[in-house]
Amino acid sequence: MSGKRTQGAAARAKRRKGSEVRALILESARDLFATRGYHKTTSREIAAAAGVSERLIYFHFTNKANLFQQAVVAPMTAFMDAFVEDWRRYADTPLDLDLVATRWIGGMYDLLRQHRQLVLALLMADAYESEVAGSLNGKESPIAAIHALTEEIMTAEYEKRGYAAPDLRLTVRLPFATLLATAVFDGPVLAGMGRRPSRDTLVEEMVALVIHGAEGRMQAAPRRTRT
Repeated sequence: MSGKRTQGAAARAKRRKGSEVRALILESARDLFATRGYHKTTSREIAAAAGVSERLIYFHFTNKANLFQQAVVAPMTAFMDAFVEDWRRYADTPLDLDLVATRWIGGMYDLLRQHRQLVLALLMADAYESEVAGSLNGKESPIAAIHALTEEIMTAEYEKRGYAAPDLRLTVRLPFATLLATAVFDGPVLAGMGRRPSRDTLVEEMVALVIHGAEGRMQAAPRRTRT
């Protein structure tokens, strides 16, 4: 019976364009990786969900690790890159620090919530699956561009206010960890609060933490010497 289903799937796949088959496989893989995790998801299950033969997965993607890269890592990178590009449109525009933080944190929170299942799949695989481990750690990580732009924005804010910017690598990453946890792991983060805070309340509180922390760092930083 399974052989007939496989043959039927292959026959239907032949009537589709290669790009359509590829898109079906990617969509099915993305859904299964997000709900079942990388390890528990098999190529056979992905093929069945996509309505194609298993061999087409290997034809288009070579192996499961590469399929994960294309189905999960690549879209997340694209979303992050688009967010960064949108910010660069008004990077040189003088803005109030509170407004900068609200736009940045609110926008990133919405992005992470919108693609929460993708983020979860990426985090779980990166932590536990040796085949795809390291997806978040290198310079090509979808999050690396976010950190780089945040450092750039904060350095500019220091300079606008006449302060010498310190090493901000850790400074930008710790607030992002709070933002990531609140957006993706909101269950344990907000446990015991009863009624869930609204999106605007969460963003407002995170902005307050970032602004007060940034202002404190600025006050402790040495003034830039004028030449």
